[in-house]
Amino acid sequence: MTNMTNMSKNITIIDKDYIQWVKELVKRYRYSQIKAAIKVNSEQLKFNWMLGRDIVEMRIEERWGSLLLNN
Repeated sequence: MTNMTNMSKNITIIDKDYIQWVKELVKRYRYSQIKAAIKVNSEQLKFNWMLGRDIVEMRIEERWGSLLLNN
C-alpha cells in the first residue's frame, strides 16, 4: 500500500495551462469572498439603520418609556 502523503510530495506540476487555471480559480474564489463580505456588511448596515429608525419612531410615539434611551 502506497502512502498518499509521500506520493503527493513527489507530484510536480508541469502543465502551464493547469497552473494558469489554478491561479484564475484562486482569483475568482477570493473575489467571491470579497463580494460576500461586502454583501454581509451592507445587510448589517441596513439592519442597524432600520433598528435605529424604529427606536426613534417608538420614542416619538411614546410607546416606550424615557428610560429606554438616556439623552
